[in-house]
Amino acid sequence: MCEHAFVRPSAGKTLLTLIATICYSVDSAVTPKEKELAQAAMAEVESKRKEVQKLCNSGQFGMAIQHLQNSGRKWLSEYGPQSWPMAEVSRMLADTYVACGDVCDKRTEAAGLYEKSATVTLAIYGEASPQYASTLEKTADALVDVDAHKRALPHFKKLVKEISVGLGEDHEALRNVQMKLANTAMHTKSYKIARKTLTKLLRGNLTSEDEVHCRLHQAVALAHLGENKLAMEHINAAKQTVATHFGAESLLQAKLLNAAGGVLEHLDRDNEALQSMQDAHDVIVKLVGSDEPMALQAKKNVEGLSRTISAKNREP
Repeated sequence: MCEHAFVRPSAGKTLLTLIATICYSVDSAVTPKEKELAQAAMAEVESKRKEVQKLCNSGQFGMAIQHLQNSGRKWLSEYGPQSWPMAEVSRMLADTYVACGDVCDKRTEAAGLYEKSATVTLAIYGEASPQYASTLEKTADALVDVDAHKRALPHFKKLVKEISVGLGEDHEALRNVQMKLANTAMHTKSYKIARKTLTKLLRGNLTSEDEVHCRLHQAVALAHLGENKLAMEHINAAKQTVATHFGAESLLQAKLLNAAGGVLEHLDRDNEALQSMQDAHDVIVKLVGSDEPMALQAKKNVEGLSRTISAKNREP
């Protein structure tokens, strides 16, 4: 038995509103003919999935994309734009674009396809379904991948809510999505959302690296919200964790020093801020060399902070 059946098609239409996976036992309101049609559609979709997976595994992404586009045109005509087969072909095509990566350069298109698939999946399965949660997470991840953080943020917020209700506050899946929500909130400067999410994360069981990551983000968020004393408490707690588990010459130490510089500047402790940024740069140069992108960015951070402090000091 499964939890979902499909709604009977409107008069004169063939399976236009197929809205869920077919069970071996179908709702008694569904006629044998409709059940047969739905099972045939499922078989066709599954066959296409296997065919596309085989092509992708052998690196034939162009052929896989062509097959999916042909199926999409066919299923659009047969089932309609809001049907389960169209949701599936949209998701498969998006998955293929993502797997193809830079060769296809279709990440933006993938994000749009995931969004379309999520809309249909929501109508079919409902908010509490794992199918919707899976598609929604893929949608948000794809949007982040193309730097569309503002579009991704509400998807992650919704996903956190659904997973919290469905799987509970202590589930690992919830922590993973909360991390994504916090990161996205920081990118969009949604500091209140970041603060709330990071507070919940820091109450749970985190790895040492994740704890440092969360405390650094929390410190920056708190500084922007004017909670400067609490921001420094998180910086100091992160320093202790880094010293205990990673050492003074690690990339995590450099990241900590960089974040501390930003917080100290917000506190008008400008000399300490600039020194912290410079120390971050020096650690990175020692670890990876002065010509690496990470070191060059650290140098820009120091120069940018120096200009900010100079401009601030010139203000009447």
